[in-house]
Amino acid sequence: MKIYLSKEFFDSTKQLLRKMRATCLLILVFASSLFAVDAESQVAKVNIAFNSVTISKVIDAIEGQTDYLFVYDKNVIDLNRKVSVKAENQSVAEVLSGIFGNTNVIYAMEGTNIMLMPKSEAQQQGKKVTGKVTDSTGGSLPGVSVVVKGTTIGVITDNNGIFSLANISENATLQFSFVGMKTKEVVVGSKNAINVVLEEETIGLDEVVAIGYGTKIKRDVTGSITAVKSKDIQNFKASSVDALLQGQGSGIQVSQSNGTPGAPVRVMIRGTHSIYADAEPLWVVDGIPISNPVNGVAGGLRGTAGQNPLATINPSDIESIEVLKDAAATSIYGSRGSNGVILVTTKGGKKGQGYVTFDASFGVTDFTRNANDIGFTNGTEWLDLVDKGRSNYGLATIKTDKDLNNLISQKTTGQVFSVDRISNTNWFDEITRKGAYKEYNLSISRGYDKGTIFSSINYRDEKGVLLGNDFKRLTGRINADFEPIENLKTGVKINIGYSDNNQVMNAGVPSGNDVLAAGGFNMALTGSLPIFPKWWDESKGTYFMPASGYNVSASNNTNNFRFQLETYRAIGGIYLDYTLPWIKGLSVRSEWSADVSSDIRNFMVKKLLRPKNTSYGEYQPRMQRNLNYNVYANYNRTFNEVHNVSATLGTESQLFSTRDIIVFGENFPEENRQFGNQDAARIPSGGFGGERYIRSYFARVNYRFNDRYIISGSIRRDGVSIFTPENRWSTFASGSLGWIFSEEKFMKSLDFVALFNDMVESLKIGIATNYFFVIQVG
Repeated sequence: MKIYLSKEFFDSTKQLLRKMRATCLLILVFASSLFAVDAESQVAKVNIAFNSVTISKVIDAIEGQTDYLFVYDKNVIDLNRKVSVKAENQSVAEVLSGIFGNTNVIYAMEGTNIMLMPKSEAQQQGKKVTGKVTDSTGGSLPGVSVVVKGTTIGVITDNNGIFSLANISENATLQFSFVGMKTKEVVVGSKNAINVVLEEETIGLDEVVAIGYGTKIKRDVTGSITAVKSKDIQNFKASSVDALLQGQGSGIQVSQSNGTPGAPVRVMIRGTHSIYADAEPLWVVDGIPISNPVNGVAGGLRGTAGQNPLATINPSDIESIEVLKDAAATSIYGSRGSNGVILVTTKGGKKGQGYVTFDASFGVTDFTRNANDIGFTNGTEWLDLVDKGRSNYGLATIKTDKDLNNLISQKTTGQVFSVDRISNTNWFDEITRKGAYKEYNLSISRGYDKGTIFSSINYRDEKGVLLGNDFKRLTGRINADFEPIENLKTGVKINIGYSDNNQVMNAGVPSGNDVLAAGGFNMALTGSLPIFPKWWDESKGTYFMPASGYNVSASNNTNNFRFQLETYRAIGGIYLDYTLPWIKGLSVRSEWSADVSSDIRNFMVKKLLRPKNTSYGEYQPRMQRNLNYNVYANYNRTFNEVHNVSATLGTESQLFSTRDIIVFGENFPEENRQFGNQDAARIPSGGFGGERYIRSYFARVNYRFNDRYIISGSIRRDGVSIFTPENRWSTFASGSLGWIFSEEKFMKSLDFVALFNDMVESLKIGIATNYFFVIQVG
């Protein structure tokens, strides 16, 4: 496909283009990202063999074998000139250099576009520049983009890392860029050969990390922080954000509550901090403190696992995670940070760059040990063992129908467990399967001089190892940052997620107010004997003792019950950041954010699973609001090249509330699998709960002398509405000292110090407490 650009075209559409200017700008935000360069397109190869054909035919062949699209003015570029080409597994750049090398035509690669242009006089008076690009180990780097800065003139390096540019001015600057490498610029000057070494994007102590209400160079951080970057977790296909922290740092304990898809993940930082309160850290996503109940959403109901409240955030959107572990690092968050703080930063666009990424992943899950590996008995083995045990105690062996019926507490009317019905049932085969998941992720990023945009869509469908455990998630994200005027930055970050979590029960024999047979995997382990049959009459589909709880096939059949948890969650915020031009180093930032979720729990069980022989159901919607507002100032300035002072001063307010409604119903039409029948008994209840307000004032000061000696301190005063007025306010403070002793002259003379790059020793003291236990114990 060719795109023709001609004077006549623009003349005939000039008025239309003017009218559509605003629309085109919006479309270009997304469309231009389609022309971004990734690592694969930079090294595209072609196989072409032509003898005396037009350039137009060569272009068609290149477009047919690659993702490249040619752009040119057909009135200026001679496409009818005939050439001969023989290229076997050669890069597109090599082919084009052979075609246009001695002509008045140059080419430029911009993303997946190749532009053909005539040489200007200035270009024709330039010189040829060649060179080689390698990595830090000396290895050749193919596919590196070499561009004349400020123009669209450029090439990519071949398989040996070689590049060649013709007609380059001595005043030009060459820009070398490659995915995963630091961009490097070199002034051409008098050089005809330029060899470049590109360095990897390293994560070291000069890296900037989030510390709460700002960022700091890692070497200046005296508190204990573990930083996890996207490259550390990009190959870890976790189902939730918290699972990404597994094995990523010392003092971070991550454990899955169970293997149910979407189940909560327990994260503890440096162990348990209270015998009364929970040990969950504070999660802050893009500056937004979010709700994260320790047991998940609707956890524990009839043995279900609940749902991970972080499951509606796409792990592929994560740019970095900083874990604040000690009081020196967390005290800036006051009472909410006593269990540690986890700062999550999501991806954003980067200026001058754009890309579209789509990835799909598939996987399977299974038990590490199945029933045979553990050594569960079959029906015959179980009877033999029981008979031996009874005989050892002088008891008679199990022989009669009465003996067998005594093994079942809740019996189904009309059914008797007799000797002739003794079976050899493997209950694990009845309720388990090989689990599987599939996940699709699409992300689009684009950067401009005055802003960046990142957006993504994620879909995950996971089936657990237990029949009936199914989890689906759909999320969407938009992160946009703009600089509308000088010194002012603004942006918005929005994440919208939906999840559909269906689970099977795991609560055993009939009990509780609803009195139903919940069965479950635990019952298969301990109560469902292999001598029990699955069917009373298989030809009619009649289960054996379905209301007993021992028939886990009946209890785990999703046609007989429904436990569904739907979650709708929106996490979003906007910010304004203004750098004061009249006070060097001072900026003011304000953030408004909200975390709003709606959880809808549907539960229904048919009468065959209840000794009362009536259907039963529950409907419980819950809405949670978490609103947060803050404004703070950051100051950072260096005096006389040796004294660096940074400070933060601000205030923050938070509102949290929940609203619940629950409706119980009995004896409703089972085919509807929901409420709505006027004859069904309904008991509604509801109300508000967990409402609290927090007002805070905070400050932090950091002083660094001679780039090696550091003093830091922070203080926060929290007021929490759940306390009585005289006990409502409390103060949290910390202080620390740091010494970057690898910067000392006596250390630089030691060869082994170079192995550690920057070495920081710190002494810290701080106070942290937790107000959440008041909510739990009264």
